[in-house]
Amino acid sequence: MNSTKKVLKGDTAAKKKPQKKQKDYGKTMKIWAGILGAFIVVVSAVIAWENLHPKLILTVNGEKTYLEDMTYQIMLAEQTHNSIASLYQQMGYAESYWDMEQDGTTTQATVKQQVAESEVQQQILYAEAVKNGYEATTEEKEQAASSAKDMLANMSDGQKKKTGFTESGLTEILTQYALTQRYRQDLIDSFDINDEEIRAGVDKEQYKEYKTQCLFVSTGAKEDGTALTDAEKAERKAALVKEAEAAKSAEDWSKVIDSEAKDQVVSYQAVDFIKEDTNYDAKVMEKAMTMENGEISDVVEGEDGYYVIKMVNNNSNERYEKQVSDSITEAENQKFNEKYLSIYETYDVKINQKEWDKVKLGSMTM
Repeated sequence: MNSTKKVLKGDTAAKKKPQKKQKDYGKTMKIWAGILGAFIVVVSAVIAWENLHPKLILTVNGEKTYLEDMTYQIMLAEQTHNSIASLYQQMGYAESYWDMEQDGTTTQATVKQQVAESEVQQQILYAEAVKNGYEATTEEKEQAASSAKDMLANMSDGQKKKTGFTESGLTEILTQYALTQRYRQDLIDSFDINDEEIRAGVDKEQYKEYKTQCLFVSTGAKEDGTALTDAEKAERKAALVKEAEAAKSAEDWSKVIDSEAKDQVVSYQAVDFIKEDTNYDAKVMEKAMTMENGEISDVVEGEDGYYVIKMVNNNSNERYEKQVSDSITEAENQKFNEKYLSIYETYDVKINQKEWDKVKLGSMTM
């Protein structure tokens, strides 16, 4: 009986099932967190290195130039081209000036090439100047110090922070540039360039300039796009005649017009031209070329309005002298470029294009 009970008890007892091993999710998450943390540390270290380590841009005969060393050159470029960019923006261009292309090359790429070339030239010419015994004069040092002080005074706090310029550092840069410029000019002065021969080659009659002062009223469409009626044109012409009569005895016509007056329709224009110019009204030019000095014309109907012309100088040599100067400068630059190329070829110049390609001009110093 007891045996039977034991058997029955053994048959009816629940057998223990083997327990499934539970995953340790907490431990797994800790492992992944550790991996992720290590990854973030590595990425952060790489980013920090990219942002903070000195970026080598070029070497000239083994002398290393880092991006921060080119700040002055970059600032000069950004000052010039950001002014143009601002003008384009005011004119309503949607595309960024820096991204505009000419012959398949963006402004950004073109200016960057100019900056790199200017930096290389500055370094080579400075090295040549020093090699040839040049030293900065007291006057050059004083002028550099004065210019550095003025430049910093005109910089915003943000620009000072971006450039990192100090008065002493900027003075040193400007002193080197002054020395380089003197050496460059001495090279140019040593060239065999005959200024008088160049002058003789410029046609004085071709560059004879006519300098005039004009009072003007427009006969173009009104602000709402509608054309002026004959009566409105006659009214404007009468206003011009009235102003011209009052201006006859005035030496400077630019001062006889009240440009702030809301109802003022007459405006002043200085029209200085040579006969080959095409940017002025042909009828105005044609009339002006027949006038004597001091003569005042009747009303001249041009393509865009009515004019009254006062001849100031019908034989100015200002444009001629400018053309002579430009021609001499062109000859000097040609000779200088030839000389510089021969010097450049004696230097070992390397540009780290990988780092330079990362640089984006436009807001680095401004």
